[in-house]
Amino acid sequence: MKTKIVLWGTNDKDEKILLGIELLEKENKVKINVFPESEAKEDFYNQMLNDWRIDNPVVFPENHTVIERPLSVTDDLLPDEIKVTRTDVINRAKAEWHFVVLSAKLYELYKSEVSEFKEKAESLKDFDKNLWEELKTFWQKVQEQVYEKNLFREHAKELHDETNLIFEKLKEFRKKLDNDFQKVSKEKAKVFADKLEEIEGKIKEGLGLQPIWNEMKKIQANFRNENLARNDKNEIWNRIDAVFKNIKEKKYGSKQGGGKNNALERIENRYNGLMSAIKKMENSIRWDRKDLDFQGSRIEETYGQLEKEIRSAKLKMIEERIHSKETKLAEMLQTKVMLDDKIAIEKEKHNKIEQDQKVKEVEAQLKAKIKKEIKEKNKILDDKMGALGSTEEEANVPKVDKHEDKKEESKLDHVKAELKESAEVISEHITDTAEDILDTVKATAKVIGGRISKAIEELNDDE
Repeated sequence: MKTKIVLWGTNDKDEKILLGIELLEKENKVKINVFPESEAKEDFYNQMLNDWRIDNPVVFPENHTVIERPLSVTDDLLPDEIKVTRTDVINRAKAEWHFVVLSAKLYELYKSEVSEFKEKAESLKDFDKNLWEELKTFWQKVQEQVYEKNLFREHAKELHDETNLIFEKLKEFRKKLDNDFQKVSKEKAKVFADKLEEIEGKIKEGLGLQPIWNEMKKIQANFRNENLARNDKNEIWNRIDAVFKNIKEKKYGSKQGGGKNNALERIENRYNGLMSAIKKMENSIRWDRKDLDFQGSRIEETYGQLEKEIRSAKLKMIEERIHSKETKLAEMLQTKVMLDDKIAIEKEKHNKIEQDQKVKEVEAQLKAKIKKEIKEKNKILDDKMGALGSTEEEANVPKVDKHEDKKEESKLDHVKAELKESAEVISEHITDTAEDILDTVKATAKVIGGRISKAIEELNDDE
């Protein structure tokens, strides 16, 4: 937006004059340079247009006058005695320059705010989150004015550069703060990781799941109240989630493809881990008892009072250690009894499932066998009946010779007799086969609980 204009006009004596009008935005004034026609040669006029308007230096003649007027929305830009033909240029400059002055005031206001932010940043010793947020809010406000084109590009760039320097200084403080926070976060995360590792060890040993679950709930509650770095928080949370899932699987079994069999396998794995832990605990108690006997024998040979007190203290310490281990061993043995009962129940369930599966397999096999037998016998009967029909058709053909007629009738009777005999044999064979199958079904039903009779009834319904 231009802040200098050059145009021709006249004075109160109607003399032609050259006007060089410029805006003094900081003073909110208009400076009018008036050159008489005698001084406004062509070369000078071109210099005013081409150089002075773009702020290049131009030597003014001595014979000129300067008029300064305040820039006002209501008053005219030029005094009453000066007239110009291009009033549109004057009116446009008046409107634009008023905007320029207001934009400059806004820039100066923002520039003073930037200076305040700069002073605060220079006095900092540590990162100030409030100052960071205030600076962010300020820059958002500046960006809105730039978007609305209420600030000129050069002003916006200057504000951006200075604000960015303050941001960089605050980032250095924040980086140091982040490093310290990361260090503290790692230490806190390690504490949780150690606790989770201890919990995982208890699960592998086959200890009681309900106390472990309650302990995990406390760990989870404490974890939620801790302020950790994102990476550490995600890592620990995933481990907590995995431990909870592990406890649920060991307590209720996996949901994927295992069913009762998977529950049995889970309990057996826990049982094996528990037995291993029991064995280690019993060996540890055995060694402690040997040590207790050794220290007890040595105490009788002690001469000094101090040495005797030390050995007595060691005996007490070993006794307490044995007592603690025996208490824990008793809990393990109780868990073992509970797991024995669970394994027996799960095995019974598993055997029942296997038995039911075998019943279904036998049902399917017998059903298929019966269908196949009946289909084959029906096919044989159909073939025989077809042959009988063909013979009867041949017997219906008229014969001229009566002797041949009788001969054919005799042959037909013989064929009918054979077909009848075959039909009886087929019927007997089908009956025998059905009876054999029925006997097999009855024998099997005694073993598997009567499921086969139901299959035969379903088969008859299908037929």
